[in-house]
Amino acid sequence: MRECPNCGIWMLEFDPRTEKEHCYNCGYEKEITNVKEYYIHHDVTCKLFLWYSGKTVEPEKAFVFYSSSGTSIGEKASSLWELASKVQEVDSQSLEYHLARGDFERWIADVIGDSELAAKIGKLREANHVDYVFRDRLYRTILASSIK
Repeated sequence: MRECPNCGIWMLEFDPRTEKEHCYNCGYEKEITNVKEYYIHHDVTCKLFLWYSGKTVEPEKAFVFYSSSGTSIGEKASSLWELASKVQEVDSQSLEYHLARGDFERWIADVIGDSELAAKIGKLREANHVDYVFRDRLYRTILASSIK
C-alpha cells in the first residue's frame, strides 16, 4: 500500500487485474498506462509478479542453489518467481557462488529461454556490487523483466 495523493492516507493499492490504483479510504482511482514503469517507480512486487509470471520448468530443470563448497543447500527454483523469492532468502555465500560462475544468467538463458534477462543479470554480475545491493538488484531485475 502507498499514500493516496487524494486523501493522504496509506490506503492506495495497485490491482494488477484492472491495472488501476485504488484508494480504499476515499475511492480515488487511477488507470496505469505503463505497468512496467509503475512497478519500477513504486516497487509493486509480489502481487504484480504473480499475476504476470507463468512459466514453470520441469523439476529436473529447476535451478538448484549450492553453498560455496558446492553442496546443495536444499533450495530449488522452477520459475522466475521462485528464483526471485529464493534470491531474497538464501545466504550470501550461495549467491556469490552462483554469481561468480554465471549460473543465474546461464539457467535463465538456457532453461527459461530469456536471453535479454540473462544479459541484464550478466551486467549486474560485472558491476561487482556488495551483497545486499546485488541481492536487491537481482531481485528487482528478475521481477521487472517478467512484466509484459
